[in-house]
Amino acid sequence: IHIIDFDDENNIINKNVLLHQAGEIWHIAASPADKAVITTCYNKTSDSRVVSCAAVWRMPSDWDSGSHESPGDSAHNPQTLELLCHLDDSAHRNAAWVVRCGVI
Repeated sequence: IHIIDFDDENNIINKNVLLHQAGEIWHIAASPADKAVITTCYNKTSDSRVVSCAAVWRMPSDWDSGSHESPGDSAHNPQTLELLCHLDDSAHRNAAWVVRCGVI
């Protein structure tokens, strides 16, 4: 996940990279209550077939948008998202669809 933050007071662009190793993201949403929490809908391969999944993640605690001294440095040292939970789709037919449509 590439995050670009523009500091308009200093006219600086801060670039950050966060690793999402679970699979290829096709939808991402920010939490309205906590800026460090996001949900992703993604595809992963399981037994030679593509499976749609959804999960809730927390950005690293030491990461803060615009806190890097030199823009672009974090792109060379990406951090990993913390998995908070996978969204089980047993109650709904497709948890990824539920997240994407804003039900959760």
